[in-house]
Amino acid sequence: MHLRFGFYLHIDKFWPEQQIRNWRQRNWDAVRAMVATHGSITEFYLDDATMEVPSDLTPWRERPQASRLLRDLANGNLDAIAVGTVRHRTFAATPVWDVVALLAWQRKQLWTADVNGPLDPTNPSHILALKGQRGIPKPDPSTDTASPTTRQNRRG
Repeated sequence: MHLRFGFYLHIDKFWPEQQIRNWRQRNWDAVRAMVATHGSITEFYLDDATMEVPSDLTPWRERPQASRLLRDLANGNLDAIAVGTVRHRTFAATPVWDVVALLAWQRKQLWTADVNGPLDPTNPSHILALKGQRGIPKPDPSTDTASPTTRQNRRG
């Protein structure tokens, strides 16, 4: 199956220019290599916060390119999101595992070069990779791939 990927990248205001150039290139190279045998990158989404005051409290969906990416996923234009490296600010105030759950509910995936494929919140090596290499906490057990309504009913 040929997957259609949207390449997402977030650039932070506090990074020096040289770091930004290196970050863009490293992520692009890693993502291209990762998706090469699975599909192709059909669209690019760059949220560049270098010219604005960043807010880690802002939900990811409110970033301009993230909003466009989520619309394209919902409209069936993409099968997955591809990111090079997941960092704390990649998805703003939205935890990465919540993004994975949202995408799974839509039958979509989040692929990252950190694990060289789709992130799986039930895979201990994926959890360890993000926790050990990036300091990202393990998934919240209440966040799963069930629909939001199902999760709400479980909580009572």
